Order: sequence, then structure tokens, then C-alpha cells
Amino acid sequence: KSCAGYAVASYLLNAKDRHNGNLLIQSDGALVHIDFGFILTISPGGNLGFETAGFKLSHEMAQLLDPEGNQRSPDFLEFTELAIKGFLAARKVTAALVGLVAQMERSGLPCFGYGKPVEGLVGRLVPELSEEQAAAHFARVVRGAYRSVTTGVYDVIQYLQQGIPK
Repeated sequence: KSCAGYAVASYLLNAKDRHNGNLLIQSDGALVHIDFGFILTISPGGNLGFETAGFKLSHEMAQLLDPEGNQRSPDFLEFTELAIKGFLAARKVTAALVGLVAQMERSGLPCFGYGKPVEGLVGRLVPELSEEQAAAHFARVVRGAYRSVTTGVYDVIQYLQQGIPK
């Protein structure tokens, strides 16, 4: 459940730098993300745009959710269903979410000094789509995160540069 919640939050915030040093697992198995220094429009390495997945779903996380690797395990299907429900719930409060982010535009935070963070958030919420289309959209986001090569490569880079275990 926590993985699905973070998938939605990470996607909406466009959170980057999601290497294993920024992910914690509590004793009850809940996933906790830390270090949100790269959100909305900025990413490590001078905004190279290397992390292409909508959210981090590492190979190890996928193995726990989907041990057979066919995206049909009960846990993976539940994760996908919860993530889609969370995304659809977030869309219902689009105005509030966008308003909160827009209020911070003049804050001086680095994520507001590059690109168009408010427009990007609106785009990720896909307001032009029907609920059914938005659900299908987020299902594609989940599949894209599941198959993301750059997620694994980023973990290897973090290991080589920072010694953060993969």
C-alpha cells in the first residue's frame, strides 16, 4: 500500500533522485521516501532527464510485488489497482493541488527556477482525459516504471559514485 501511495506522490511531484539511499523500509514493510530535493522540474546532474520512469519501481521492488515477473501476481495487481485509485483520487482535487504548488512559485525553491512546474503538474494530472482514460494512462505509467531500464542504471551509477548499495 505504501508503495502505491508513493508511486502516485512521486509521479505527481515528478520526484527524481530516487536511488536506494533515499528509500527506507520500515520493520512492518512500509516504504518511506526521504530527500525530496529534486522535484517538479529539477533533477540531478544538471537536469539531464536521465530518470525517465514516472516513479521508482526498482527491479527489487518489482520482484517483491511480482516474483514471477509476469505482472499478474495478486500483489502486483493490488499495487496497480491502488496506484490507479490514488491517481484518480488526486485528480479529483486537481484545483487544490495545483493551487498549493502555485502558491510556492515565488518561494525561491530551486524547483521553481527551471521549467514550468505548475504546468507540468497539471499535465501529469491529465485533466483532458476522462476518468477511464486517466486510469488507463496511469496503468501505462505503472508498466513504464516496471520496465524502466534507467531506474536500474541510476542505482548502479549511485553505487559507483556514492557507494549506495543497489
